Amino acid sequence: MEGRFLREDSIFKTIYRTHSVNIKPLPNSLFTRWKDLFLKEFHQVITRGEFLQGFTPKGQEIWQWIRDNSLGKSFTTKDVLEQIKMDKENMRNKYLNEFEKGGYLNSEIQGQTKHFKLKDWVKVLLDR
Repeated sequence: MEGRFLREDSIFKTIYRTHSVNIKPLPNSLFTRWKDLFLKEFHQVITRGEFLQGFTPKGQEIWQWIRDNSLGKSFTTKDVLEQIKMDKENMRNKYLNEFEKGGYLNSEIQGQTKHFKLKDWVKVLLDR
């Protein structure tokens, strides 16, 4: 990826372009954070290590649990808490709900329990 600053009538414009990467961009997508744009547009070429690098050590531990235990099925906060020591509210609010807002997880409420499931593109990325 390359970023350039173009000068036009004393107004600088920033452009980004890619080289030698066969990816179909999504020109109508809007992203609020650079990290979100990078992960969702370039998830075909980044590695698991590059993906996990942007998370805290506890977040990386949670992603590792998700990868090891629930790649093809849904899970609840309680399932994660059985192996990772943390209080329930922090786990749900600080990590799982944030992963969902970031577009990495889908959620579904069954009864009174919220079930999370990995999005397909994250499954592929974590399997690399």
